[in-house]
Amino acid sequence: MAGLDGLNKNDKRKNVDVTALDKAVLENSPMVTTVPAQSNAVFKRYNFSLTVGVSARINEFTTIEPLTTRSDIVKAGILAFEMLSDEEQLKMLSLVKK
Repeated sequence: MAGLDGLNKNDKRKNVDVTALDKAVLENSPMVTTVPAQSNAVFKRYNFSLTVGVSARINEFTTIEPLTTRSDIVKAGILAFEMLSDEEQLKMLSLVKK
């Protein structure tokens, strides 16, 4: 199954409600005005296309800190992207579109 590489029945990752990064992304997002209570957090699965190389880099980044998920890496990328100026965001977008 695509996107599920490395998962197995014995994977015992702990469920963490809302991490500091989740809160930072939500608080800094112009589309979110309030942070939902931890018990009300709703997670929805989204699919998007990545090259094999990009997917491999995400996997590498998950080894930086124990229990880091691919979703954590995407959230960190969003947070970092939001911190860029409009001009820097446009430059980054032009780099990934090549």
